[in-house]
Amino acid sequence: MTTGQPQVVVVQQSHVNNGQWAASLCDCQVDECGACLYAWCCTHQLYAHARSQFDGGDTNFYLMAPPCFNYSVVRNGYGVAGSCMGDLCKPIWCPCCAAQQMYHETKVRGPRPKAMHIN
Repeated sequence: MTTGQPQVVVVQQSHVNNGQWAASLCDCQVDECGACLYAWCCTHQLYAHARSQFDGGDTNFYLMAPPCFNYSVVRNGYGVAGSCMGDLCKPIWCPCCAAQQMYHETKVRGPRPKAMHIN
C-alpha cells in the first residue's frame, strides 16, 4: 500500500570511502594467511594482480610497471589520501606490506567506479 509520501533512503558511508585505506600498512591480519604468503613470495605479482582487480587490465602488462606506480594509481583511483613520496617509499621499504595493503583494498572496494559520461 502506498501512501503517496516520498520514501527516504539513508545511505551510510562505508569506512573505506573516507580518504583512508581500509587496512593500515602493517595490518597483515586482515586477510587470510594465503595473501600474506603471496605477498612474501610473489610481491611484484601481487602488485600486478591487485592493479588488475582495480581496473580490469592485464596482469602481465602490470608486471612491467614499477610497484610504486601501481600503488599510486590504486591509491589515487580510490581517493585515498597520500603523496607521491609515500607511493614511492612504501613499495621500496615495505614491499610485502604495501602489496598486501593494496590487494586488500581492491578486495574490499572492488573495481574502480566507471566514469559517467553526460551528453
